[in-house]
Amino acid sequence: MKKIALCLLIACIGTSAYSETVYELAQAHCKKAETVASLAQTYRQLGLKASEATEKLMSVTANMTDQEAREREEKQIFFIIQDAYMVSVYPTQSMKKQAISDFEERHYLACSQSFQNKINSKEKTILLPDGTINPEYLK
Repeated sequence: MKKIALCLLIACIGTSAYSETVYELAQAHCKKAETVASLAQTYRQLGLKASEATEKLMSVTANMTDQEAREREEKQIFFIIQDAYMVSVYPTQSMKKQAISDFEERHYLACSQSFQNKINSKEKTILLPDGTINPEYLK
């Protein structure tokens, strides 16, 4: 019984410290996605070609040395640009600003929801609904 209580305590402490770090990482990553979305939609509303917007936004990854991180960033940029160019170019400045604002918010929220889903799925594998530790986790 003491071992189970100790494991549960360690898991809770580890989970809270882990979650704080994950949430900080999620915030930083999603803020970056929001910025890319804002720029992509701004370029769209300015009438830039998709290839020009891609070139401008991909220049950010040029100096990245971590190949895996670079590929993730480029994949995200391509996805956001593709999505941005599905939105119409609006005739008035206020409509353009609204399109940019809506687009960046949608991508930020989608990103944060994705992180939340990952966090929830990891926590479910560690803690069972009754509050006990999943025996598979202890192996």
